[in-house]
Amino acid sequence: MNDAIDTLYAKKLDIIPDFQFDELVAQVFDNMITRSVPGYEALLNCLTLIAQKYVKPNTNVYDLGCSLGKATLAIQSGIINVNCHIIGLDKSIAMIQRCQAIPMQQKPPITFIQANICQTPLTLASMIVLNFTLQFIPITQRTALLEKIYQALIPGSALIISEKLQFSYEKQAILDSLHQAYKQQNHYSDLEISQKREAIANQLIPETLNTHTERLKKIGFKTITVFFQHFNFISMLAIK
Repeated sequence: MNDAIDTLYAKKLDIIPDFQFDELVAQVFDNMITRSVPGYEALLNCLTLIAQKYVKPNTNVYDLGCSLGKATLAIQSGIINVNCHIIGLDKSIAMIQRCQAIPMQQKPPITFIQANICQTPLTLASMIVLNFTLQFIPITQRTALLEKIYQALIPGSALIISEKLQFSYEKQAILDSLHQAYKQQNHYSDLEISQKREAIANQLIPETLNTHTERLKKIGFKTITVFFQHFNFISMLAIK
């Protein structure tokens, strides 16, 4: 994995372009997400444990929006003596090129593919992961994507969704303040925090937990539970 330090917003920018998962971001993404998303490493460990329990033989496992493949590898490390195929999908060419260069164990095999997850067929899955991915999908396309995921999952299988949440005004103010303190603790300046917030504002659109759970229930998921939360970041497990 790339260890480059994220300084993309360290200097004052006259014009702040919309955030994109391009080559510049790919170079520093490991550092960026570790310093920006509290509890990220603990969440990856959760994915390993969930894979141990839910991945079934002769099925596919999808990491949708796999970025640099850390979640994909965490899933793989939890699968022992199960014949399955892990597929990491991301529309960013820069991300997928780095994934394809990762040295890895042979079993179970991983295939990394550059593709738009909203347009890619999914089949015969026992575990599907959207790890901070759904929030970057246009709201009008989210239900269709989740319906496609539901149809691809076999009965009793697992969907994991990790997201940044929207809360009521009072709770949002508290959690935003704590999240800012977390980023400051990780040596992001106020300028970096402000400029990154502006860059990502039109790209990352959070929703409430109730919106997520009600949508999943309507689609048909039987059990939906939050298994991880750190400030305004949560992970849900939905069972078909």
